[in-house]
Amino acid sequence: MKEFLSALLAIATVISICIFGMRVATNATASDAPHKFASLDAPSLWTSEPVRIDPRTQNYERLPSLVSVAPPSRQLSARDTPRPAANPIDVTTTGSVESQPSFPSADAEWCRQKYRSYHAEDNTYRPFSGKRRTCLSPYLDTSSGTAVAVADQPTPDHLSWCSQRYASYDPADNTYQPFGGGPRRPCVSSQAQ
Repeated sequence: MKEFLSALLAIATVISICIFGMRVATNATASDAPHKFASLDAPSLWTSEPVRIDPRTQNYERLPSLVSVAPPSRQLSARDTPRPAANPIDVTTTGSVESQPSFPSADAEWCRQKYRSYHAEDNTYRPFSGKRRTCLSPYLDTSSGTAVAVADQPTPDHLSWCSQRYASYDPADNTYQPFGGGPRRPCVSSQAQ
């Protein structure tokens, strides 16, 4: 009981000291003159009633339009014809730049459907590991980097069927990993060839 009373007395003392401190701070910061707002005498920007504006009294500058279109009846003069650029493209410099490798449209389309992060410019995609990888589709010959039309190449319907059926399906070698383990098995569908 004694501890309870001493704790209650300590709490009451702390509260009374806080109240006394706030009262002293209020008296010390109080000013004698009330605060005056400087802009109360100016007319209000927002009115409670609509105010009619005379557009003739406003001096707004009209800027010309960014796109000027010649009227259809007017013939273009020599002054209106476009002039050649002051610095034409230097073909010797531009011709020396290597062209980007082009990937077959079937290959790019297959990779675009398979990977959301696919970039056709460099034929890569970003897996969950974060490092970009080259997309190897069944339409791309990995030795030469060109499209191939091989007789044993799976059809798009077959690829789609196997991809939907097996999560571990690898179109590069047309195999999947069985659920129970063991070696990879070839995917055989009704859409094959």
